[in-house]
Amino acid sequence: MAHTPQPAPYAARKGELVWDSALDRVGEVTDDRYRLRSPGGGAEWHAERCTIRPATRVEALRARVAAANAESRKGRE
Repeated sequence: MAHTPQPAPYAARKGELVWDSALDRVGEVTDDRYRLRSPGGGAEWHAERCTIRPATRVEALRARVAAANAESRKGRE
């Protein structure tokens, strides 16, 4: 039986939006060790390199809209 090589894990760059499949959410890469945070800010989390991939345009847009909506609500509370 032939061995099928696994693709290399995705190597994200600082500032890039990625999808973390372990948590089912988009995060912005904050350092080379895959610390992520929501595009609108907040607590950071660590992602394993094997659980991230580039965020699609739809995922990135959805995350940015959610961050903008949260920011706009801050002034009304």
